[in-house]
Amino acid sequence: MLNEVKVISEATKDQSTTIPNTGPNSFAPNSNDNRLYTAHLYLEKAIKGSADAQYQLGSLYLTGKGTLQDFEEAAKWFTSAAEQNHALAQYELGLLYHNGLGVNPDNEKSYVWLNLAAAAGIEQAVAARDKIMRSLTAKQLTQAQKTAREWLANQKNNSN
Repeated sequence: MLNEVKVISEATKDQSTTIPNTGPNSFAPNSNDNRLYTAHLYLEKAIKGSADAQYQLGSLYLTGKGTLQDFEEAAKWFTSAAEQNHALAQYELGLLYHNGLGVNPDNEKSYVWLNLAAAAGIEQAVAARDKIMRSLTAKQLTQAQKTAREWLANQKNNSN
């Protein structure tokens, strides 16, 4: 079973990977094994770039519901979705950076992602961002705010 779960991780590294649908050791969805079936529901869309599917897959890896808990995989999928301006993924990624789960702890990056999520209307992100803000030096805070502004400006420029 662990080998089958590893297939999820390996398949996501190569965007051209196809997921086999047959054979006794394949990664085909199987209603008898909800761990693989649930992740498989989102995997194909996530690989194709769907921010919502990437967020959902990240959530599965974060919570361990529907697959094995894996913070590095969660961070990878939340990053993919967050970079597409998915506000909930930005929020979750900010928390991962704060807690050092699946990524190196980095309160500056945490602040950036939480600030972007807060600006998008995620209520929980406001309190989390403000808590992180108190742990930053004035220089770090200035840099994090500048990074968030530049990121948002780039998103607007890329959408035009």
